[in-house]
Amino acid sequence: MQERYTFIAIALFGLLTAAAAAQDQDGYDFRKTKWGMTPAQVKASESTSPIEEGPSGQFDLMIIYSGNVANLQTLYSYHFINNKLVSTFYNFRESYVNDNMYLEDYLKIKEILTRKYGPPSKDNTVWSNDLYKGDPQNYGTAVSVGHLAFQSDWQTPRTDIRLTLKGENFKTGMGVIYVDRKSKALIESSKQKSEEENF
Repeated sequence: MQERYTFIAIALFGLLTAAAAAQDQDGYDFRKTKWGMTPAQVKASESTSPIEEGPSGQFDLMIIYSGNVANLQTLYSYHFINNKLVSTFYNFRESYVNDNMYLEDYLKIKEILTRKYGPPSKDNTVWSNDLYKGDPQNYGTAVSVGHLAFQSDWQTPRTDIRLTLKGENFKTGMGVIYVDRKSKALIESSKQKSEEENF
């Protein structure tokens, strides 16, 4: 489970310092859940059973579901510390022959989040290698080899949200991570404790 969700740890580390501005619109923080809910309350909010659950990294418990979000195959997970929900993650799992399709998915999810939360406070396009920079038809390839990454951030009064598209070794990953703003210090402390246990 921990290897599968390395992408979560990377996104979460960056999100702990994110800033943006938006408003909660439906009373929930993620799907039909709110921060601080117990695992039992979260499970009661879902209509299907989880496909996996157990401790993972800095989290005492991670509960993983499989479903369809915005017509995309998705794994989504709930993360708990001290029996309370502190963060969540959408891991989009569509697979394409044409790497540019991942860019289309990114723009689709970004548009949905913008409709709900307003314009992102941060909207970054990062080139680490300029090989494909002048060739938009190969931007998908640039992402898959780690030359290009996209990131957009939003913030509600209770939640930091980050959408990312990045890749490495011809594998592309896209996800959205949601973090309880009040639990950021707790998450960081738990992360450090988890790291220290290896020494």
